[in-house]
Amino acid sequence: MFAVFKSKTEKWNVSTRTKLFAAAFVGFIALLYLLASNVAYAVTVNGEFVGYAGTVEEINSAVDSVTATASGALGYEYALESNVTYELSIGRPDAKIASVVEEVLLDDIDVIGKYSVVCVNGVPFCAFESTEAASAALSAYIDLYTNENTISANFAETVSIIVDYADNNLLEVAADFNANAVNFLSVATVEDITEETVIPYETEQILDSDILSGDTAIEREGQNGLSRIRREVSYINGEPQSSVILESETLTAPVSAILHVGTRERLSTGTYIWPTEGTLTSYYGYRKIAVGSSYHQGVDIAASTGTEIYAADGGTVIFSGTYGGYGYFIKIQHDNGDETYYAHCSKLLKKSGETVKQGELIAYMGNTGVSTGSHLHFELRIGGESSVDPLEYFIDD
Repeated sequence: MFAVFKSKTEKWNVSTRTKLFAAAFVGFIALLYLLASNVAYAVTVNGEFVGYAGTVEEINSAVDSVTATASGALGYEYALESNVTYELSIGRPDAKIASVVEEVLLDDIDVIGKYSVVCVNGVPFCAFESTEAASAALSAYIDLYTNENTISANFAETVSIIVDYADNNLLEVAADFNANAVNFLSVATVEDITEETVIPYETEQILDSDILSGDTAIEREGQNGLSRIRREVSYINGEPQSSVILESETLTAPVSAILHVGTRERLSTGTYIWPTEGTLTSYYGYRKIAVGSSYHQGVDIAASTGTEIYAADGGTVIFSGTYGGYGYFIKIQHDNGDETYYAHCSKLLKKSGETVKQGELIAYMGNTGVSTGSHLHFELRIGGESSVDPLEYFIDD
């Protein structure tokens, strides 16, 4: 009985040890697995722990991504100033560790921020704190160039709003944009405009030989017409670019002016020269004389018979012959309507209807008519009416 009992005890001890060893081995393996699955890189930024990374590549990729983002936002190659470290440690890798590292690093860069960025043709132009603020600023800018006639208004450039990291200086550009928006961007507008427009009258010219060259006479005054025009006008920042007439209606037709244009040769200069040589013996105005009028309407210039007499200005001879007390007498009408008289001549060289130029020889001095001696009686009558003192009009004394 005793021998049998000993054998069973030994068998039991062997079995127990085997089972315990197996269990210990499994536990050890499990511990190794557990330890292996919780080994990761502890990541710190500027000495602050931010999480666990499974691989170094994740950390480097996050750093590279932040450097690229900052460089793009600033427009130059940015050198990361934050201190990123990592070391193996016990911990469970975070699947989002790269995003966490990027966020921490980006927040640590004080020259950029995450904004609502207005881009023009894909290039950042300015930045706002919110998309609502950016949209409101752009709408207000377009409104600067619209009115009650505007039928469409859009940016001429491609303008978009994106949420991204950008240079903080773009916030200042946005402030200027809000304060002084005109001409920052190009706004294309189209207006439907209806307005009344003057139709200028035309002038019909008629050549007229009865009028002096250079002078004109109006036969009929011109009158402008009026039309109603509807146009579609395109603008860039309020400056007209093109216009298309959609409708046109004449309200009042214009009336042409009729203008007579003179072609008659201009003979006169409008000035008067001394008509002869000699001695001034009698002035214009009242005088005491035995023969002739007491009111002298011209001047007398004495010289020997046959002294040459010249036209004081150019014009047309309207009388040539004997005329009462004037004796042999020539009357010249000038372009301005003035008339000059040449009396007491001994011989007349021009006939009525002939034209003469200023300084042209027209007669010779004499003593015909009511005269006390050889002289020229000269008169100047303004407009062919009242006489005036010739001495006040001569340009050559």
